[in-house]
Amino acid sequence: MNVTTTIKLRDHFATPFLADGNAAVVFRRTHVEPVMDRGDDVILDLAGVENMTDSFSNACFAQLFAKHKGSFGTRLKFKACSPLIKGFVLSALSMSERRGN
Repeated sequence: MNVTTTIKLRDHFATPFLADGNAAVVFRRTHVEPVMDRGDDVILDLAGVENMTDSFSNACFAQLFAKHKGSFGTRLKFKACSPLIKGFVLSALSMSERRGN
């Protein structure tokens, strides 16, 4: 039986603007990938996140898409994305696909 872990990025980073690509890598490696690697599901809750940089979204989301191909929308879900944030997430997905990952 899968467990679902919801991670609120606004609470985790304590800011409405996610900008640091290096922090995104650390977050992905220490908070998201271990959950998915053990077979559980992850919901990334973006409520309260008002903006982010391409650096953050690519370092976090593009690599997640590459490593967990086929999990987007099933085991890896996004919640409470504003249209702006949704654009960053979709851009990272597109980048991952263009790289052939």
